Amino acid sequence: MSVIQAPHNLTFNAKEATEYIWLPAMALTNLEDWFKVLTGVNTKTQVAFAQRPSKITQRDQGCDPVFNDPRILRSEKFWDPQAVEATLKQCYTDLFGTFHERTLRPGTDRPNIEGTDSEKVILDAMIPASAEDLLRMVWLSDRDIIGSSLTAGAGDVKNYNQVNGLWKKAIVAVASGRTPRYVIAKNAASTTAGQLITPDDAYAILTGVYYGQKLVMKQRADKEKRFFVTRNVNEGYFQWLVTNKQLESNRALLTDGSDVLKFMGIRLEIVDVVDTYLAADFTFGSGANTTITNPTRVMLAIRDNLQVSLDTPTTNPVVFDSWYERKEKRWYADAMYMLDTQIAIEEYISVGY
Repeated sequence: MSVIQAPHNLTFNAKEATEYIWLPAMALTNLEDWFKVLTGVNTKTQVAFAQRPSKITQRDQGCDPVFNDPRILRSEKFWDPQAVEATLKQCYTDLFGTFHERTLRPGTDRPNIEGTDSEKVILDAMIPASAEDLLRMVWLSDRDIIGSSLTAGAGDVKNYNQVNGLWKKAIVAVASGRTPRYVIAKNAASTTAGQLITPDDAYAILTGVYYGQKLVMKQRADKEKRFFVTRNVNEGYFQWLVTNKQLESNRALLTDGSDVLKFMGIRLEIVDVVDTYLAADFTFGSGANTTITNPTRVMLAIRDNLQVSLDTPTTNPVVFDSWYERKEKRWYADAMYMLDTQIAIEEYISVGY
């Protein structure tokens, strides 16, 4: 059970809901460590970017100089937050035969779990559940997704069409030529066995993504960057280090261990939610011919360049509520918030897939 104590008879306003549900979710998922998180973005908002000009200084021309007319490159983007909703319901009969059955009230109040330990457990469960949903949407959502792109078909579209996630936006940026891509050939294999990567593959992928950065990104300090990788890349790279244990740094790694791996001094962050849901919802075929949609992925990014807006809408202060419907004999909980993602400057990421 979570250490956060869930109050009873819940009707929260926007500020309280953010503190109860979503800030703990951020802590669990390292959201603020991975991204720049903006709050208060509740409506479509324009964001302008400008690049400074160059070559504006020349030899002194004396009187009547010819002034430069440099072009300041301007671009614009929009935060377009979408309303999303997390819902739960509980029928008291589902608790029969469990250790929570003893917490039910007697007599005609039995279906009402308000104020019971069962309600506390359910409310606490919303924290990790909302955290996982949040990361899944941030990375994998696609507003244009169709049923044929998902294992379960059209019925699962509602779980992925909330916003355009970071991978959707990165793939669009690659197509436009703004973001470089290292092509991972094994992703195109016709079986999951063929899609498996070797330690040498993992090293080559990280190398390709790193050196594939655009010049403007290479000019930024590596300490500002993060590799966001699927677990197979992290494990493959670790195995590569073990194989090359003659290197002093690798011997130290094997002897002392490390919470995280680094490549060229840049941390590797494992995005388990991508692995989990690619395997669950983007798997096609059967038997030996099963494949996963781009199961190996790497995104190298400057930390503040990947952005998430997360807030409750100020126009509706009641964003989290729980109640008991006597006629239906069911308990309900509902949480609503606004969400969007942004890659601020596409030239400041480099990807492999």
